[in-house]
Amino acid sequence: MMGGLTAKGQFQSFSASGKMEGGTGRGPTGPAGATGPAGPTGPTGPTGPSGLTTHTFEAVFNGMGTPLVAGTGSGQVVYIPIPYIGTIQSYQIAMTPAGNVQFDIWKANAAIPTVANTIVGNTNPPAVTDSSGIINSSTLTGWSPSVAANDIVAISISSVTVGQFVCVKVVY
Repeated sequence: MMGGLTAKGQFQSFSASGKMEGGTGRGPTGPAGATGPAGPTGPTGPTGPSGLTTHTFEAVFNGMGTPLVAGTGSGQVVYIPIPYIGTIQSYQIAMTPAGNVQFDIWKANAAIPTVANTIVGNTNPPAVTDSSGIINSSTLTGWSPSVAANDIVAISISSVTVGQFVCVKVVY
């Protein structure tokens, strides 16, 4: 056997094969032990942004300088596809020159709606604009205000006086 001192002054001996015999007394590394139990759950992180919660759809009627005409004919109905589910909350109207306008909204799922598909109840909502030509209303009495993805809505002017340009915007 041969031997020598380690850097820490410990004596180590080696056999003729070159294997260490003595010194630290450690053998080969054994297998890993079982995994311990999971630790406690960490704190909950902050709530993320809720995203856009309101959407709009709108119809623009432009008489190109002449008074608008109520009805359901060409140019008197605007069809709008709805991409998101929601509930109608309010509507806004801008009209020039200021006057009176009344509109109807129809809705059908994945089909072109007709007057039979009205969602505003038995009477169209009166929307008499004041001298500013603007009205904002959240009065939806009698409406069926829910809309779904793939609905098609239509906005038509039921009656109008004076107006040459009307924009109806619906918030849902």
